[in-house]
Amino acid sequence: MTRANPDAIRRFLGSFSIAGPWVLARRGAWEGRSFTDLEEAVEMAARRNDEGYCIYYLGNERRPGATRRREVDMTRARGVWIDVDRPDDEVRRALLEYQPTFTVFTGGGWQSCWLFNEPTTDLADAKAIGYAMKSRLAHLQPDSTFSVDHIFRLPGTVNRKPKYDPLPLAELVQADWRQRLRLDKAPREVPPEAALMELGEIDVSDLQFTRGQLREMLPPWAHTMLTERPEGCPSRNEHQWAFIGAVLRELGDSPHARALVVWCLTRPATRETDLSHRSHWARQAGRLVPRRDPLRYAMGQLQSFLSKEGE
Repeated sequence: MTRANPDAIRRFLGSFSIAGPWVLARRGAWEGRSFTDLEEAVEMAARRNDEGYCIYYLGNERRPGATRRREVDMTRARGVWIDVDRPDDEVRRALLEYQPTFTVFTGGGWQSCWLFNEPTTDLADAKAIGYAMKSRLAHLQPDSTFSVDHIFRLPGTVNRKPKYDPLPLAELVQADWRQRLRLDKAPREVPPEAALMELGEIDVSDLQFTRGQLREMLPPWAHTMLTERPEGCPSRNEHQWAFIGAVLRELGDSPHARALVVWCLTRPATRETDLSHRSHWARQAGRLVPRRDPLRYAMGQLQSFLSKEGE
């Protein structure tokens, strides 16, 4: 049975941040825990990983005392990351051409990081740099990891996703800790956050639609998806993305259409087949727990969809 490698965890965390703190999270506990003692962090990560949990680290710095992982809780950005869910070596070679500080093989793909020459408190600027790196590597189809509150798989821990057999160990395959991305020379590209900006002009909470109005405004296929999950969408996430696409492609991309989408994604949900169920309930460690902010989650879903559409 594959087990965590405490020495590899220790080497990575000690190199990533000499003095800490280190924020680690396990699957199902996304708020994470902050450690100031390296050995305590290593012990917890290895033990919980061997108990069956995937372990992640928070890339950027969080304000002291924070118990959640939100952008408003971040204080400084250490760098930017690219995450590609393809295991072939062609991806690794392409990432290394951009001289990252380090690269991790996760078992199912590659995560590269470019640490800045100094941490920055300008989080919007850090996001612009991250999005520019994502654009330059768009041919690799990377995930959207330019948000400053992202977490990444911890090297030295086992990737315990059920689809793997045998379970792979996440490994640090390349590192030059002296290599830094200079802030004054870094590329920048403003991420497509127009969805959130435009929605900010509309108080979604004040919108009210009757069943009849929804039937008139929504495309028939989208209206059906309010309470029924399509056969081609096995997950709640795919259900929501199919709905967003059906509405925006039929009605056009406008502030009104976006507000309608978000309102539908946050309607009360009583069944798991309801479109809005995922906005209200997160699945953690095999059980459903209520989300603190369904509206923020729905807006994030819309933003993610628009980002993918713009690639």
